[in-house]
Amino acid sequence: MKNALVIVLALLSIALSTVSLAAYFSAANQTLELISHGRILFALLGAILLLATLPLKNKKAIILAAMAFLLNAAAIAPLYLPAAKESPASNADDLHRIRLMQFNLWGGRNKKYVAVVQTIIQTNPDVIGFSEITPVWLIALKAGLANYPYMIADTTGGGIAIFSRIPLESKEIRYYSDLKRPRALAKIKLAGGHCTLIFAHPFIPFKHTAMRNEEFAIYAKEALEASKSGPVVLAGDLNCSPWSSDFSKLLNDSHLVDSEQGFGPQPSWSTHQKITIFPIDHCLVSKDIVTLKRYIGEEIGSDHLPVVVDLAMRTNK
Repeated sequence: MKNALVIVLALLSIALSTVSLAAYFSAANQTLELISHGRILFALLGAILLLATLPLKNKKAIILAAMAFLLNAAAIAPLYLPAAKESPASNADDLHRIRLMQFNLWGGRNKKYVAVVQTIIQTNPDVIGFSEITPVWLIALKAGLANYPYMIADTTGGGIAIFSRIPLESKEIRYYSDLKRPRALAKIKLAGGHCTLIFAHPFIPFKHTAMRNEEFAIYAKEALEASKSGPVVLAGDLNCSPWSSDFSKLLNDSHLVDSEQGFGPQPSWSTHQKITIFPIDHCLVSKDIVTLKRYIGEEIGSDHLPVVVDLAMRTNK
């Protein structure tokens, strides 16, 4: 019986290691790209296999289980390392601090209008980005968030909106392709300059990886252009995890940094599971911005959890 259990656990470890190793080659095809998002799940399974194998005291089985765990831990661990940053200012008084909240409302399936408004008021963000916003949600948020008079919204094509209590120098809705997938661009007015916020929600990659990546390329170009005049933030449900080669390309092409860097992965999807394991809601920042704090909020009716980031920046270039 013991030998049979050792064999079963060893085979499971080999299978998990194979999948985990394949995920490192996510640039090869769409299937591997989708697999790459499962790092946290694979690490948890690897840990379970290792804990189950240790009492059996079979060296080969333990090594196989350890390998299955470490292949994923090695991918996750770098997110706990501090981000390489340009110092935004030597004097704390020179810094502009902004709290940004971003939340995929889950459209018409989320009816917790009061709870969402109350959570926002308690969280006290300066700027909020919403995706999957419907006409009904827009009415509810306008009524409940009177302290956020500066806004831009489009409830078509998936729905996108920015609410701000800080004046916006400019605001614009832009669209991807003839499908009219909206994204919002706004310049948040700060003393001595502004910060550009690009808030987006690209297509899901299950059938539309190429379109999502085309959107990524557009975001990168817009971020690079905006960075010439001040700090830049790209936020939203980007339908991609930090372990995807496509996500790495977005960071590289845009010259932005993942705000998770230094805080570890912060899974935001899906609340349908007992444990959220996919960090696909993001806040990417230019290198002249420091992420002071980043955390995931509580469940409030959506299949996504809200993301909150405290940022510090300077605006004088």
